[in-house]
Amino acid sequence: MVVARRAVFIAATALSVALLPNAATALVQPEIASISCELFLSDIATNPADYLLYRSFMQGYLAARTSSDNSGADRGNAAALISSVADYCHGHAKEDLASAIASTLKK
Repeated sequence: MVVARRAVFIAATALSVALLPNAATALVQPEIASISCELFLSDIATNPADYLLYRSFMQGYLAARTSSDNSGADRGNAAALISSVADYCHGHAKEDLASAIASTLKK
């Protein structure tokens, strides 16, 4: 199981690197977490490569959250988190992505 997860991670990382020339506007900024919900919504709606970058970011966010709480809880589903954050961002366009993720996960 660990080998399969590692293979998926390596494949996702390789795909992300391959897509970097078409990368999201967020990558121009110092941190993806600091972009606005408005930019996040625009990015995921207009470019599949951007969606993959945000999904990778959210997978990392979920993994770090799981590791930091030492609960051994499921790491969650990055695709489901993107959907929930997008729903939240529709009503909070000026909020930054990190705050939107945190607010979504509190629910």
